[in-house]
Amino acid sequence: FAPRPAMRLAAFLRCAAGRGPSPAFDRLLRRHSWSATASQQQAVNQLQQVFDAHHQGQGSTGVYLYGPVGVGKTTVADLLHESLPSALRLHYDEVMHMLHKQLHQHRSKIGGKQKTGA
Repeated sequence: FAPRPAMRLAAFLRCAAGRGPSPAFDRLLRRHSWSATASQQQAVNQLQQVFDAHHQGQGSTGVYLYGPVGVGKTTVADLLHESLPSALRLHYDEVMHMLHKQLHQHRSKIGGKQKTGA
């Protein structure tokens, strides 16, 4: 499985609309003659559970995908994000940027270089 960086997933999702990331992933694999790794399939299964819970009106805690560069994390995350229009998808770098910005703002409010927390 070697996804192309600029790949558009919308076309794959149109065929799997309303069914979640798992059918879209299967179609993606077939179209490009790719094989999924066990980790990729496990990630897609977890994302499908999030999708199913959302459509059943149940809450979901989300999924944290991690692993080395180039293993398909972004591609499988995009499958869920595109199938749930209300989903918030953040890349790790975005989360860290937001966290550091909020910490800076908090420190500014409490007087600069004071330690926060215990």
